[in-house]
Amino acid sequence: MTGRQRATVDEALLRASSLWGLDRGSFTLLRDGQNHVFSARRDDRHKTGGERVIVRVTDDSHRSAALIEGELSWLAYLSAHGCAVSSPLPASDDSLLTSLSAGGGQVHVVCFTYLDGSQVDPTDPRQWTPDLFAELGRELGRIHAVSETFKPDPGSRRYAWDEET
Repeated sequence: MTGRQRATVDEALLRASSLWGLDRGSFTLLRDGQNHVFSARRDDRHKTGGERVIVRVTDDSHRSAALIEGELSWLAYLSAHGCAVSSPLPASDDSLLTSLSAGGGQVHVVCFTYLDGSQVDPTDPRQWTPDLFAELGRELGRIHAVSETFKPDPGSRRYAWDEET
């Protein structure tokens, strides 16, 4: 991350702290790339103080607000229908997405529930068991079946499967 990007992301995290009731000292970078993904904790003033969440900062050059709103709508729909996905969390103003000007550009900030678990190590063949593949297949099948009945909110959209670069 460049110095300019870091300043922009820091400004976005400061705003997220206020909007989602997050402990400003709890941010841990999980992944940096097209999106800047952090874990954080709700602060003690929030009714669920200490709860872990995921915060994602996305530059507008990567995803527009309409594309992110489409994604959030889809994830909320999947969650409401029993799929194991991170659900979008509303900010104090009940919005799921906050767009702000920072560092000479625009970024979009969203907050999600944190799913406990661990990643499968791609280099450890002992973790790649028939049970793992069966569970992955069941969950992907559930997501696919539920997605067939999903209708996007007007004004938002998701990339079609063949549009993603």
